[in-house]
Amino acid sequence: MEIQLFEEDKRNDFVDLTPYLIPETVKLIDEIESKIGRKVHLRKVYDPLECWQIRKSDPMHIDMPVHQEGDIISFTHELLHIYFDFVLGMRVSDFQVLNFTNPYNDTYSDPWLLSGSFISMINNLQHHKMIPYFESFNFPRERIVLNYSNPIEVYESLEQFIRRDINYDIPVERYHYSLFCADYLIMEYYVPNPLVREKLKTEFSEKIDKKLVGLRSQFQPIIEKWDSDYNNLKELLSEINFTAHKFAEDLK
Repeated sequence: MEIQLFEEDKRNDFVDLTPYLIPETVKLIDEIESKIGRKVHLRKVYDPLECWQIRKSDPMHIDMPVHQEGDIISFTHELLHIYFDFVLGMRVSDFQVLNFTNPYNDTYSDPWLLSGSFISMINNLQHHKMIPYFESFNFPRERIVLNYSNPIEVYESLEQFIRRDINYDIPVERYHYSLFCADYLIMEYYVPNPLVREKLKTEFSEKIDKKLVGLRSQFQPIIEKWDSDYNNLKELLSEINFTAHKFAEDLK
């Protein structure tokens, strides 16, 4: 459910998405609309702080910030997320994501504090699956993610995690940081930029493994399946979650 907390710009309006399609994505949108039984729309939004995003409310649409009007590649990125969710079966609903973190999310006032790790995993895993599509569309790989060249916010988050003290006697902390570990490993394996992946391995892997000893060996065989034709995202996240829950309760 989407809750609107502010008054939208009255200029926001739906526009023709046809100019944003290429022959390959015409086929994708036909498959999407056949699968979901409704049209996908494109809406131009005038808020300067808005970004490209999918709105699954009726009508399902992609929001396009006005300052990026005409950006076919960003439109295609969002369309691929919809295609993965509804045609290839990679959709994991908000309810399912929140359910993963029960009962630990009861510890926090913000139910999304823990679930945010799963949202990050979903994005990172789907972005990896976009690589062959971008190649077949002759789109530059560096446009798959905005922070392709230098994801400084990722590095800062990892540095903060490494410096943070973890109370290993508290299950919710063990669970929280095992999810962080899983998300890190997914980035180490599947960030589209090979130079960033190498930096993650050389500068962060050893330090993170020392923080959560043994978790790499548990998560690795689960995560490695994604580098194949396997695309059962809900199942893969369920396995990660099961492993995180087990680590949380395995107080020895």
